[in-house]
Amino acid sequence: MAADRALPVVVGVPVVPDEPVGVPMPRRPAERARAARLRPAEILRWVVVAIFVGAGSAKLLGFPSMVSLFDAVGMGQWLRYAVGIGELTGAVLLSMRRTVLPATVLLSGLLIAAAATEMVVLRRLPLKSAGTLLMVLMVAMARLRPRPRQ
Repeated sequence: MAADRALPVVVGVPVVPDEPVGVPMPRRPAERARAARLRPAEILRWVVVAIFVGAGSAKLLGFPSMVSLFDAVGMGQWLRYAVGIGELTGAVLLSMRRTVLPATVLLSGLLIAAAATEMVVLRRLPLKSAGTLLMVLMVAMARLRPRPRQ
């Protein structure tokens, strides 16, 4: 008698007769394309990551332009290593969505110090530092902006 009342099984889960079976429907091609498309903020974030990986690597590998730049600053080569480690750490943090805000704080501090050094010590306009700072802040703003639900 118990065998006659056995519930049907779908993929190892018993199905209750009064309960509708919920089968997830595959997405439409347009929905898949929209989900896979990179947003401009994501592209900008990865461009900034690439910038800081390149700059930090150049400092740590001792490229002659970086060595001469930090000689001109006059603080010693230890600062080159510290800034390079900071830039690579910021790039790694920026590459993960959950740590975009701490990365923004770290990289903004480095860029503000770099801009001040360019103006005071090197006596030039901090165009590269200011442009990169603007990109870092745009990435942070895109992360803080609430996304509409779909």
